[in-house]
Amino acid sequence: MKNSLILAVTAAVVAGILFVLVFLPVYSYELTEEHSIPILEDIDSIKLILDADVATVDVGFQKLEDESFKIRVTAEVRSGILAPKEVYDLSFDHQVEDSTLTVSSSLVTRKFQWPLCPEINTSVTVVIDVALNAEIEITDHVGKVFMKAGGGVAVKSLDIEVDVGTVEVAFEETSTIEGDVSLKTKTGDIGFKWDNAAAGDIDVLLRAMVGEVRADIRQTDPTVEDVELRAEASTGDVRLRIAVEDDVGAQVETSTGVGDIVISQQTGFTGLKTLLKSTNYPAKSNFQINLETGVGGIEINAKYTP
Repeated sequence: MKNSLILAVTAAVVAGILFVLVFLPVYSYELTEEHSIPILEDIDSIKLILDADVATVDVGFQKLEDESFKIRVTAEVRSGILAPKEVYDLSFDHQVEDSTLTVSSSLVTRKFQWPLCPEINTSVTVVIDVALNAEIEITDHVGKVFMKAGGGVAVKSLDIEVDVGTVEVAFEETSTIEGDVSLKTKTGDIGFKWDNAAAGDIDVLLRAMVGEVRADIRQTDPTVEDVELRAEASTGDVRLRIAVEDDVGAQVETSTGVGDIVISQQTGFTGLKTLLKSTNYPAKSNFQINLETGVGGIEINAKYTP
């Protein structure tokens, strides 16, 4: 009886140790993979098509010396000691046609990771040569997408869609938006910043099914034509901050199913909560903005300076 008890206890201890070693995250390591494309002659544009299942994606622009494009994938893993070392698949391809470099990349985190790899944090960093006009399509099923377009960057079009996660995009002063912008999430927040960019006659769509939508717009120079911006949340708040000056005008229309419309500032704008116009509207350059929520509030901070 005593021997049987000792054997049972020993077996339980061994099973516990094996469970810890195999399943619990006691082992940490990092995987890194990089790809780049050298500078190619007669190329003035780039089209990026990126699909990730679970990742944080960061897109930036720099003046590159010897390359047109760089991508870096980093996976931080905590796992049991018997877990596989390769926890993702990355495909990468590119081709050139009619002065446009098309880059296609897909990142898939392998489905057998759980329970052997209970903790995997994957990030993708993309760098595009600032000299190339960029057309960008990103799909991220679970994660976050960040993009910042600084001075001198020209974006031909931008389409980002996230199933679960957030999107943060910023166009800084002297950047150029040549085509339409679409940022969408099913569950998560959207942040969009426009700071004195140049743009043609374009449409901007910010749409969250469940989450908050924020738009921050500042335009002092009449370097835009007619910009139509829609910010929509089925369930969630919509917040707009807009500051325009001189020959830049704006009109803001709002509608909400269940929720309040709050005007935190109204300087140089006239009208009701559901329809505000800068006193110079229509002007040489104009923003036509529509804010809409199903269940949620709308907050507006609007300022026009002659």
